[in-house]
Amino acid sequence: MVVERGISTSGRGEPLCALARPFGRGAAADRARREAQALSEREALVKAHASYRVFPVIARRGDVFDLGELSVRVPHFAAYGDEVEALAAGACTVGPDLERRVSELFAARRPFLALALDRLGTEALYRLSDRTLASIRGAAKAQGLKAADQANPGDRGIELDQQAAVLAIAGAAECGVTLTSSGMLSPRKSVSFVVAMGRNLPEQTVFGRCRRCPSRDRCPVR
Repeated sequence: MVVERGISTSGRGEPLCALARPFGRGAAADRARREAQALSEREALVKAHASYRVFPVIARRGDVFDLGELSVRVPHFAAYGDEVEALAAGACTVGPDLERRVSELFAARRPFLALALDRLGTEALYRLSDRTLASIRGAAKAQGLKAADQANPGDRGIELDQQAAVLAIAGAAECGVTLTSSGMLSPRKSVSFVVAMGRNLPEQTVFGRCRRCPSRDRCPVR
């Protein structure tokens, strides 16, 4: 039984792109950032789509959480034990157009603009992810629950082989996010995650995407 679902779409990228952080330092970097944002807005390269669903936990077998017809293995949540009363999963994407344009810019030997546009897309995806997580926190509160930490497939706490399960729980097909034969998300500028919910869980007001990421110390958009 799905107890909560949410789908959001945006045909244009300005609101999300406007939240992107400045790209690098210096006049050249600032110019590339402005050009990338203008290009994104002019060609509507960011197509923001997100989906999330919340399921009650029917049973737990160690680190495997049964949600009825669906199940997912999340070792990171095993420490919470039976305090996990529901799981939410989300999927977000900014669509395929931006990554296609980035490839065209590299082919045209405009790497600095390509990198600026790629970073803008990553930052827009993070902002969309934050908004989706905020909606999940609201859904948890409405049910008298707290939303604990998030876990992203491939990071510490949940293996990459759980990606398909997370997408199924999130209803990712509704926002156009799929899994390739090599286990990668498509479009490439996409992200998925799962969140534990429960009345007695430690509530997270700032989610842990960066806190547990192995690239935390060298990430240029953190």
